[in-house]
Formats: sequence, structure tokens, C-alpha cells
Amino acid sequence: MTQYSDLVAKARDKLKVEKWASSIKSIEGQRHKNNDWIVTTTYKNGDIQIENVSKNTTKFIKSNMSYEDMLDNISREEADAIAWN
Repeated sequence: MTQYSDLVAKARDKLKVEKWASSIKSIEGQRHKNNDWIVTTTYKNGDIQIENVSKNTTKFIKSNMSYEDMLDNISREEADAIAWN
């Protein structure tokens, strides 16, 4: 049974990264000079979604963060959470 433990660990890490990457880091709303209401959502993996609520348009900017960088950031966040408790 231990022959699959590496595969299980990789699958667990992949699921953890997917969940972490889709988590929201910040949301910012701004009203621009032309009275458009712009909402910018930044995700933990660096992806940015810019939504013009007034015109009902959405622009998505994909980040170039690698899988290894995401795993590294997750482990940093977990270490910080342990240190704060």
C-alpha cells in the first residue's frame, strides 16, 4: 500500500494549491471619473479580475506564478498561522 503514498501526497498538494489559488486576497472598488464603478478582485495566486459593473464587462489577467511558488506561499502562510497562535 505504501507504493501509492507519493501519488496520494501529490494529489493532496494539487488540491490544496487549487483551493488556495482560487481564494481571494483582496477586493477593491473604485468609482472612476466617467462614473464607472470598477471592482478589482485579486486572488492569492496573483490572478486579477477587473469588473466594470456599470458596463457589465469583465477582464481577467492571469498571473505567471508557478506551481512550486504556490506551494511555497502556502507553506509560508501555514507557518505564519502557527506562529501567530
